[in-house]
Amino acid sequence: MIAATCDMPVFLESIPPVLVSFVCLIKFTNFIINADKMKKLLNTMDYDWKTINDPEEKRILHFWATRSRKYSVYYFSAVCGSMVPFMLSPIVPMIIRLFPEELISPNNSIALIRPLIFRVNYFLNIDKYYHLIVFHSIFGTLAYITVAAGIDSMFLVYVQHACAMFHIIGYG
Repeated sequence: MIAATCDMPVFLESIPPVLVSFVCLIKFTNFIINADKMKKLLNTMDYDWKTINDPEEKRILHFWATRSRKYSVYYFSAVCGSMVPFMLSPIVPMIIRLFPEELISPNNSIALIRPLIFRVNYFLNIDKYYHLIVFHSIFGTLAYITVAAGIDSMFLVYVQHACAMFHIIGYG
């Protein structure tokens, strides 16, 4: 993004990846700064699970825990599912090149292009190190997705447990 400040289309194209990186960095930093509070919340949840003995209250806890797990899986699936087409864009031409030339139309130029997930400048020969750059981009994107979805899922678990406790208070 910094290298592209003089080229407006390239600069604008680099804004989304930079924003995603910035948001993930803020989430991760916030999680690290508040790690003690997060640990206290987990210890409180553990204490609640160990001290509640009433069968109906246990059922309520299980209901909300199951709901929390289901929502976390849905969220993670949605985030990963939305990123898969984005991450596969450089792999499709590689797969097409594996087919025999007779099956590929002669005027099909998709097999010739070598796209990247997002514009990067490693100050290296992109043609020579293309596969390593694509691998690094995919691995980095997966790392960002995992950090963001993991932290969001933890917050979802905290909120669902609080809902369970309010449900138990309302029951009692």
